[in-house]
Amino acid sequence: MNYICRAHRLVLYALSGYIAFLLLLSIPYVQRGAIFLHWVRLPIGADFKAPEKYGIIPGKVRNFYLKTPDGAEIGVWHAIPEGVYVRHSQKNAQSQDWFFNYQEQKVPEAVYDSALKTHKTVLYSHGNAASRAQGFRTSLLRGITNPVYGACDEGMNFVTYDYRGFADSSPAKFFPPSEEGLILDAKTVWDWIVNSGAHPNNITIAGQSLGTGVSAALAQRVITKDNAKPKALCLVAPFTSIPELLRTYSLFKLIPILQPFAWFPHLQAVILDKVLLTKFNTKELISSINTSILLIHAKNDKDVPPSHSRVLLEKILQNSTIYHSDQKSNKRIHTTHHTQAHFSLSEPDINFESLAEYGEIYSFNRVDPENLSINRVIHLDANQGGHNLVGYSETALRSIADLACKNDL
Repeated sequence: MNYICRAHRLVLYALSGYIAFLLLLSIPYVQRGAIFLHWVRLPIGADFKAPEKYGIIPGKVRNFYLKTPDGAEIGVWHAIPEGVYVRHSQKNAQSQDWFFNYQEQKVPEAVYDSALKTHKTVLYSHGNAASRAQGFRTSLLRGITNPVYGACDEGMNFVTYDYRGFADSSPAKFFPPSEEGLILDAKTVWDWIVNSGAHPNNITIAGQSLGTGVSAALAQRVITKDNAKPKALCLVAPFTSIPELLRTYSLFKLIPILQPFAWFPHLQAVILDKVLLTKFNTKELISSINTSILLIHAKNDKDVPPSHSRVLLEKILQNSTIYHSDQKSNKRIHTTHHTQAHFSLSEPDINFESLAEYGEIYSFNRVDPENLSINRVIHLDANQGGHNLVGYSETALRSIADLACKNDL
């Protein structure tokens, strides 16, 4: 009998704890901390003015700060293409026996500014927690700027930044992170790149995890409000929306947030609609993003189920006019105008290719209704990579470079 009473008490304690946890999450301050994890400061004691401490060759990256329209200050890194860096180094080398020298490390601002005008650029928005100096994020910087992955002839510029409340950007006490705030931060960096002389069609917008919501919103805004078309949009481990993600998400992979409410769908919907402050509804926006799109996801992603990328692919296909290219005659042939709500990845309008043990690639071409140009849509469905590393494989890096550097169809 005592065992039954103890079991009942344990269930009651667990239920009470879960309810208390949900009540805490209804407090905006706590909710922000759980979604953005901006309080997780990694690397500890990071020195953003010295990027070479984080595996980057001295002089390749400049650190600076931008002011957003609402007064927040955000920390930014701009890495120049490898080819530009090497050419500058060779020009200023004082000794053929030693590649590095003090002068080489002090790359003039004019070299950075010129690179934005002459070379392609990737604007990258990272996921929640940590900073632009975090280990695997600097790996992406090295991969994108290096031509070894097919990134144009000399590599690309790579511009990344930390949102308000993160790292060395304005502290959350004065500028707490929010959906609109993060989008404004991204737009500020975009405007800086364009005002520095880069053509919008030479800029690829990329993001991972939380950054996919920011990147999709940024792409949609510059297309619809600025009448500017970025070269491509690359989403690594994307979600359809924060509300949809939270239906299955566990905080720190341990604490289920809303799964228990699956038995009460109406109550779950009310919580997501009325209590949740951050939405990032990429599913709603993506069909209006008329540029080439790359989705990268791993089947073993435990944070964001790969089904989210499938849903986004489905949304893109809806109401799209699909074009095939006749390889023999080099003519474009119109095939289908899609209006159905659901589709199969095996249908004839979608090209399929197995990439050995890496996974599969699904792709199709769609017409841009604004100018009748052809945009590519690609989905890399990787077997491995999890949530954090799927975007850093050679296959992923080559796919990003291919989309960012090749001419439009």
